Amino acid sequence: MAKMVRVFIYERLDKIHSFNIPFLIKGTHDGFGFFNKQNILITAEIVSFLKAVFYQVDIANPKLYSNIEHIFDILNEYNIKEELFDSYFGLIIDLLSFEPGYLRYDHDVDNIKINHPEYHIDFNYSQNGTFKLGLNKILSEYDFINLVDIQSCKIFFINN
Repeated sequence: MAKMVRVFIYERLDKIHSFNIPFLIKGTHDGFGFFNKQNILITAEIVSFLKAVFYQVDIANPKLYSNIEHIFDILNEYNIKEELFDSYFGLIIDLLSFEPGYLRYDHDVDNIKINHPEYHIDFNYSQNGTFKLGLNKILSEYDFINLVDIQSCKIFFINN
């Protein structure tokens, strides 16, 4: 699955969770590390900076200028070099616009209803955005992984 970093959690054979993570995992001289799209290693210092931004900046504030000003204050507080400001802002924007792409395959015989098929894929975490895609048979692990692999041949659920 090149260009995608997905986590698969096998709760049991008939219940598989999958979601995207916002960083690439690469080998380093120390083992492995997390890198953003610009190939910047996510260090403990960067995590600390991001934590400060997301705890201290009111993202819901419609006054964008005051948020940007506050982020500059945090950049200075963390002694981030000015030539790195764009990279740090890019990282913040990447995280704010990140889409986890959550999916869960479920074979659920205990809750079969008209709106809860026995075999289904649940999309999204939140109640407001969730929906189920009913399947007519068990989905294998291979088929589930293949479904989210952007380079594989796709499964077609509706054929003419």
